[in-house]
Formats: sequence, structure tokens, C-alpha cells
Amino acid sequence: MKTQLSIINSTVKAYLFNAKGQVDGWLLSDGKQLHLPPHHQAMQSIEKKAKPHAIEPSDKV
Repeated sequence: MKTQLSIINSTVKAYLFNAKGQVDGWLLSDGKQLHLPPHHQAMQSIEKKAKPHAIEPSDKV
């Protein structure tokens, strides 16, 4: 089974949280949701509050 990659051109509107209260994705301005696995670098950066690599609301993706 091949993984299908998508190209996204939108703006981050808000964080999405899992049942444990951890950030697990973003709500985009076009209504789409972007979820990444917890081991992904962007997710780890948010959890560690390392802003240079984190995706924030209002960022374009």
C-alpha cells in the first residue's frame, strides 16, 4: 500500500488536542484538519515549546 502525500496551502487557525490534552494537529483556515504522529519533529517542538520549529496558529502551511 502506497502512502499518498497531499500538498496543503492554507493558514493554521487553531491547535487540535487529543484526549490527553496534547497537541496532535492543526485546524486550517479552509476547515481541513492536519494531524501528525507524536514522534514527528513538529509535534515534539510544540510539546517542548521550541518555537523556531513549531507551527503556530496564523502560520501559513
